[in-house]
Amino acid sequence: MTELSADIPAGMTPRVSRRLEEARLPLGSVVAIGSFDGVHLGHQAVIGEAIALTQRIGRGGGSPGVVAALTFAPHPAKLLAPDLAPSLIATADQRTTWLGEAGVDHVVLLPFDADLAEISARGFISDILIGHLGVAGVVVGFDFTYGKGGTGNTQLLLEEGARRDLQVRVVEPFHLDGLLVSSTKIREFILSGRVYGAMTLLGRPFELSGEVIRGKARGRSLGFPTANLAADQEIRPANGVYAARARVGGELIDAAVSIGIVPTFDNGNDVTVEAYLLDFDGDLYGETISLEFIKRLRPERRFDGPEALIAQITEDVKQVRDILLTL
Repeated sequence: MTELSADIPAGMTPRVSRRLEEARLPLGSVVAIGSFDGVHLGHQAVIGEAIALTQRIGRGGGSPGVVAALTFAPHPAKLLAPDLAPSLIATADQRTTWLGEAGVDHVVLLPFDADLAEISARGFISDILIGHLGVAGVVVGFDFTYGKGGTGNTQLLLEEGARRDLQVRVVEPFHLDGLLVSSTKIREFILSGRVYGAMTLLGRPFELSGEVIRGKARGRSLGFPTANLAADQEIRPANGVYAARARVGGELIDAAVSIGIVPTFDNGNDVTVEAYLLDFDGDLYGETISLEFIKRLRPERRFDGPEALIAQITEDVKQVRDILLTL
């Protein structure tokens, strides 16, 4: 069995399979299917229904099954329409972590390749869901499609489920304050710097994670030493300054994060992610950390010189303290 390297909290570590041959589930199991990019509140509703269905099947005299999530890497659009494929919110490791936190016992992380793309809609149900996974129930979102060319829909899944004694649940659109929760809307929020909105729809802060690398040490020369992050994610917030928290090991540390090209020092077009960890003194080079984005303070701008920049950073740090103190 192949395990991902995600740091998943104790008691929440799902089993991970990357091949169908390894992924046979216990009798009475239920699978939730989707891309689960971000594992946002809508995805969590799908997982919640899968948990409830697993419990109902078990109470009905069936074998105690597990809650599984079937998802894909890469995202199907990366193969089918690469020019239109979205930049993903989460890495595969992050998805696995968050699915485990949502209550999933077993993640089936299948490579989406040309062979999988050629399976018919009915073949997906009969060969993968029933033949390989052997599930008793399936839970999907309202807009779920599958099979060659995306020809399978929820109606076919319901019909085939009734014919094959497969319990199927379709979860309706999930709205929050009148807004449809979707990965598309969350990407829009992130790309425009509205990280508080993204956090609201995700149910957790948006995270960038990666290795701390050596930069040009300009922050240290200004009195604000920063950790330069080589982020693993495909998407990052708009250029600007943010209130955030840095996860270093098991500790959360308040941080002021700058994303941008550092125009005051004519940094060219190279975008950097720099985090000033408040009240922290330590060497992070080579360490992997995560940055949890809470709120955007301001867009990036050019200053007349180092003194003006230092004054603004001082004000930014004060705002970060004030914002995070209220959370």
